[in-house]
Amino acid sequence: MRRLTQRLTSGTTDKSVYVTHAEAADKQFKMKVEGKSTRFHERTRLEIPVEVIYNENTERAWREQTRTEEVTICGGGFTLSRPVEPKRLVHLRLPMPKNFRLFDFGKAEYDVWGLVRYVRLMQANRRDGIRLKVGTALVGNNPPRSFLRDPATLYDLKPVLRHESLWDLRELPRQTGRYVRSAEDRRKISVKIILETINDQGQIIESVVADTENISESGMAVKTKLPAGAERYVLVKTINKSLSLLAKVRGAYALGADNNLRLHLEFLSGKWFV
Repeated sequence: MRRLTQRLTSGTTDKSVYVTHAEAADKQFKMKVEGKSTRFHERTRLEIPVEVIYNENTERAWREQTRTEEVTICGGGFTLSRPVEPKRLVHLRLPMPKNFRLFDFGKAEYDVWGLVRYVRLMQANRRDGIRLKVGTALVGNNPPRSFLRDPATLYDLKPVLRHESLWDLRELPRQTGRYVRSAEDRRKISVKIILETINDQGQIIESVVADTENISESGMAVKTKLPAGAERYVLVKTINKSLSLLAKVRGAYALGADNNLRLHLEFLSGKWFV
């Protein structure tokens, strides 16, 4: 088995950090090999700065400076304080060690695109904010044309990963229109839940009680009153707060006056129990 080696990028400012992680990663790699790990590319714990650029749509985009938690040749994990959706593309810029690169070997920064594979809620650093663990699969140095036409395009990965290569994308069929519904069974269940609305900066701006109309593992319809108005993302919590999920507002419909709304929600960070 070839020994995993760590090499530093030319733009590194704190070499001691990389040396420490390199030694730890090498030991971890050898232990996993002896334990017959089945992963195609082993994850290596590595904390380096990364700039994440996310396009909500053709008119709205944001960027956030954060740090990686682990990397492979074809993927990486990091935390964010703003919502992102699985199956969407993100643009990453980071001083990736050269032995984790497949191009841009002579540049200080690795300029690469990633597909969001999962989003998990974590303990937030502040009471009015959120913190997400995001896992991405690296797919290349340029986005596909379909992304340039519509950044909200959803993608999946082709099932085969070639040796020492990045993942190949495939565009998912669009499910739009008034009568398009999830194939999951929806159960008519009426329970009280807590909704916390999240603004564009990832801040929780309002917390209200809502009544569910129907629920599936991947989403729900609820009735509630939002004095501050509907946002694109919400946190959905059980009354006792034993379960908390990030959700995207797929539809918001007025129910008369007084800010009464029916919201159609899709869960992004996990499944609801039904």
